[in-house]
Amino acid sequence: DIQGQSTEWKVQDGHHVSAGTILVTQLTPRFHPGANVGFGRNGTLFALEHGKVYVTCEKIDPNYEHTWVQKHYADRMNQTIYKKFFNVIANEQKNVFKLVEEY
Repeated sequence: DIQGQSTEWKVQDGHHVSAGTILVTQLTPRFHPGANVGFGRNGTLFALEHGKVYVTCEKIDPNYEHTWVQKHYADRMNQTIYKKFFNVIANEQKNVFKLVEEY
């Protein structure tokens, strides 16, 4: 039954993972990649760093040039959409900062 296997959480919120660990398998984009999380060609989300998993609910800003976005969000172009994001917060924080805005 492929319908029952379309989405599966492999790792729960709060668990520690290694880089490369599969977090979610999915056939449609119910979950999105956040910090330190990669998005595979088949929709799989995976950890890019060693760290702790946090699942958040955030407003998405879809990239309508991405094929997955075109396929699953084309009819929702001007709507506000909230989705769950998987984030991996690295065990060892790097002291690298990016200036977002200067006052």
